[in-house]
Amino acid sequence: MKINGTYFSNLHGVRISGVSTTFPEKKVHNYFIHELLYGKNWPDIFAEKNYDGDYIKNVLGYEERYWAHVPGTPIVKNEITSADLMVSASEKVLKENNLAASDIEMLIAVTVTSPKYTNSMGAFVAGKLGLQCPAIEVKTGCASGLYALVMAAQFIRSGAKHVLITAGETPTKVTGINGNLIYAVGDAGAAVIMSKDDNAAGISTAFLGTEGAFSGAMGSPGLLPPNQEDLDALAYHMVMGKESETFIQEAWQQIPSLLYTHSGMNSNDIDLLVPHQVNNKNLSLVKNAAGKNTNQTIDVINQYANCGSVGVLIALHEAFKQKTNNQSKKIMMVAVGGGVSYGGLIVNIKYEKGMGS
Repeated sequence: MKINGTYFSNLHGVRISGVSTTFPEKKVHNYFIHELLYGKNWPDIFAEKNYDGDYIKNVLGYEERYWAHVPGTPIVKNEITSADLMVSASEKVLKENNLAASDIEMLIAVTVTSPKYTNSMGAFVAGKLGLQCPAIEVKTGCASGLYALVMAAQFIRSGAKHVLITAGETPTKVTGINGNLIYAVGDAGAAVIMSKDDNAAGISTAFLGTEGAFSGAMGSPGLLPPNQEDLDALAYHMVMGKESETFIQEAWQQIPSLLYTHSGMNSNDIDLLVPHQVNNKNLSLVKNAAGKNTNQTIDVINQYANCGSVGVLIALHEAFKQKTNNQSKKIMMVAVGGGVSYGGLIVNIKYEKGMGS
C-alpha cells in the first residue's frame, strides 16, 4: 500500500526561533484512571482478573498526562479550553523571544478540539494577543502542527518576517470512559515562532498527504448542530476506527523513506528524529523506518500521552531542550493523524538563549 502526497522543497531562509509549551495544572497518573474506571478497589479487581496494572505504560507507553477535564464528568464553564492553552503558550513564546504583537505578521491556529465549532480560533487568539495580522485555523488531526510549520515557512518565503503558530488541545472533553482511549489523551498547548533569516538552512524537504477514504475513521461521529439522538448515543466522544489502522502504520513507515529519497539524504544525515507522540507501537515503527535508535529519537509519550496536534510540537520543544549552543542540528519530524492526514519534514534547528526553556 503506497501513500501519496506532495513534496515541498528548498524552504530556505526560514528559522524556528522560538518554541514554548503549556499544560493544565492537573497531572494524572494511570492509577488515577484505574480508580476512575474501576473504583478504589481496582488493585483487587485487577488481581482477580489477572490484569497488569502497568500494562498501559509498558505496552502503549502512557504513564502520566495533564488534564483540563476529567472524562465522564460534566463540563463546566470555567474549565480551561484549547483556546486558553493557545493564548497561554503564545504569550509565553512572544515574551521569551522579546517579540511584540506588532512583530507578528501571520497567525496559524491549530486545534481539533475547538471550544466553539463555528468560530475561528485564529481570530480568537489574535484578539486576545492584540495581533493586527491575518489569522487562520488548520485542522488536519494530529498532523496539524506539522502542516502549520510548512505553511509558516511558505508565508515567510512570501514576505512575512515572523509567523506565530499556536496549538491547543483538550481531547479529555470529547473522550468517554469506555476502553483504553481515556489513557491515551492528554491536554496541552504549544506555540512556535518561525522567522525570516537569510542565513538559515530552513526546511530542506517536506512531504504532506491526505487519504480521504478514512476521513470518518478517527474523531467524533456526531453531526453538528447537536441532536438529541447523537447526544444520547455519546456520538460526540472520539472514536479510533480499526479500518484505518493498517494505512496509518504504513504512513509511519513510508514517510522517512520518502523524505530520504526526495532529499538525497540518509539516516546518517539526521541528528534527531522528532515524531508526533502517539504510542509505543507507532513510535517504534517510525524509529526503525528512519534508522534511528532510542537516543536519537524524541520519546516523551510517558510524560504527556497523546496531545493531538500539539504532540509533534511538544516533541519539537523537547528537541530544543537538548541545549547545544551554536550547534545546528538536522532533525526529521513525522506526524500522522485523522483524515487520514500525514507528513514529514527535514529542518535545521539551532538552540539559542530562551529556547526550550
